[in-house]
Amino acid sequence: MDAVVCSWMDDIEGDGWYDEPYRSMMQRPPAMLRSEAQLLDVAVSALPRLIVDAERKSQASISGARLLIDIKTDANTSQPKATLIGDMFRDILRDELITLDDNAFPNIPRFGPDCIIAYSRRLNGTNAFYVNGRIPDGKGRLQETRAFFKTLALPRFLQEAEDPLPSQVCYARRMFIGEVSNMASTPPHPNVIPAPQALITISGADQREKLVGFVQSAYSAVRGSYRDDDSLASAQAYLRFARDLCHGVQHLAESGFMHPDLSCDNLLVTLPSDGNEVPERLLVGDLEPIPYYSNKDGPAAPEALGQCLVHLHKDGTLAYELYKQDPRPCLESIYTELARVPEARERLLVYSVGCTLSQLLDLRLSFPEADLSGLRHDESLLCLRSAAVPGQDPVRDAWEAHFPAAVRDVAQRCVACDPRERPLLNELSAIMDRYAPL
Repeated sequence: MDAVVCSWMDDIEGDGWYDEPYRSMMQRPPAMLRSEAQLLDVAVSALPRLIVDAERKSQASISGARLLIDIKTDANTSQPKATLIGDMFRDILRDELITLDDNAFPNIPRFGPDCIIAYSRRLNGTNAFYVNGRIPDGKGRLQETRAFFKTLALPRFLQEAEDPLPSQVCYARRMFIGEVSNMASTPPHPNVIPAPQALITISGADQREKLVGFVQSAYSAVRGSYRDDDSLASAQAYLRFARDLCHGVQHLAESGFMHPDLSCDNLLVTLPSDGNEVPERLLVGDLEPIPYYSNKDGPAAPEALGQCLVHLHKDGTLAYELYKQDPRPCLESIYTELARVPEARERLLVYSVGCTLSQLLDLRLSFPEADLSGLRHDESLLCLRSAAVPGQDPVRDAWEAHFPAAVRDVAQRCVACDPRERPLLNELSAIMDRYAPL
C-alpha cells in the first residue's frame, strides 16, 4: 500500500503502509485528513479481495508481491472502490527490470520474490523495505529472519506506473545495477555495507532472469540511533561511529569509489546478534554511482559552486584559485572535471565527510562564506555563519565538550573553504583512531 498517495506526515502506528510524498505540507484541513483516513480504510478493507484477484490473475504464487491499486468512485454506489492494477514486479515493471546474464554476480545466490514472507515497514523513498523472509546464511542455508530489501525506485502513483519517462527508467536502472556492482566488487571491510546476501529475480517474457532487487542483513538507520542523553558514554559511542565513518569512506576511496552522496541518511548501524537494540558498528551504505554532486548534511562545497577553481600544473602539482566573481556552479560536472585529479576529488569528498561528522556527532561547525539558506532544519542548527559563542547554548556547549579538541578541530578543517586546508582521509582516520575509544 505504499502506492497509496497521501499527504499526511507520518504513519502513526509505524506500519509504513503508504507513501508520503508531501512532507512539506505541515498543516492540512480537517476535511482532507478525514478523506485520507477514509481512503486508507477503503484500501485496508479491500486487501483480502485484492489478494484473491492478484492470485487469480497470476495463476501462481504472489508471495513477495507489491500490489498497486487504484481507488475510484464506483459509478453504481457513488462510493470509493479499490481496483487491482497489478503486481509491481511481475506485471507493471517487468519490462523495465534489468536483465541479468547467467554469469553476472556468480558469488551471489538468486531467489524469487516468494522468499519474502512479509513486508514489515518501508524506509526512506519508495524502494527500500524491512522484510521477513527466508534468507541464505553464510553457509547457503535458508533461514527465516528479518532482512533489508531494496529494489528499483517504484512508481508512487498510477500515472508513473502506466507512463514512465524513459530517461527516469534508464537512470534508475543504471543506478541500481551500479549499486549492486559496487557492493559486490568492493573488498570486504567492517565499516562498509557488504555484498548482497541474495538477488531477487523473476523470469521475463523471454524467460531470461530479471533483477527485482537484493536482500541484505537488517541494519538500523543511524538517524534513528541518536543519543538519548548527553552523557560522556553516549558521546563516546558516537565518537566510535565517527571513526567507523572515516575508515569506511577511506576504504571505499582506496577501492576506487569516491562516495558521491555521503550523508547520515546513507549510514547504517549493525545490531548485536542477541537482539539487543544497542547499535554496535557503523557502515557506509548506499553505493549508487550518482553522477552529480550531493551534500545533504551541509552547504555545497566551494569547488562544486565554482567558487574554487582547480588547476593541475605540468609538473603534477595541484593548485587552487579562489574565484568569487560570478562563479559557475558545476554540481552536475564536478566529478568529471576532477576525474584526472585524485587529490582534488579526495579533498572534495573530505568536505562531505566533515558535514556528515557534524550531523553524526551533533557538532556545530562554522561556514563563514557558504550559502546556508537552503539547508534542512537539522542542518541549519549545526551549520553556523560564524563560530559558536561559548555560553549562548550551555547544553550544546556541554555536549561538545565531551569530544576532544583535536576531533572538533579536524571536523572544522574538513569544511574549510580552501581545500588545501582540509585533511586527507588517511590523516583524518589517524586522528579518529587516536581519540575514539575502542
